[in-house]
Amino acid sequence: MSVYRKDLFHQRDEIGAEDQKIPQRQAATLLSILGLAIGIPFGILLGLNRTISDIFYPILNFFQYISGIAILPIIVVWWGNSEKTVFAVILYTAMF
Repeated sequence: MSVYRKDLFHQRDEIGAEDQKIPQRQAATLLSILGLAIGIPFGILLGLNRTISDIFYPILNFFQYISGIAILPIIVVWWGNSEKTVFAVILYTAMF
């Protein structure tokens, strides 16, 4: 007889399975740091160089007006309801 508990992400989860969630949290944290590590230097580069700013302006302007909630259904259609989707939304949110 196994013992079950309710969890925020899983309806039915055996106790002891929380060890499997640690790599997921580490991956989410790593992707957030990766998004910041890419986004901050890219923003500084755009601020310092007018030519690069003019090149990337149309692309950045397009993504600036799409909120994270609006892009979520598109990402779910592309990658399904998986960890990739969550990581993509985290990376998108950190970048834009």
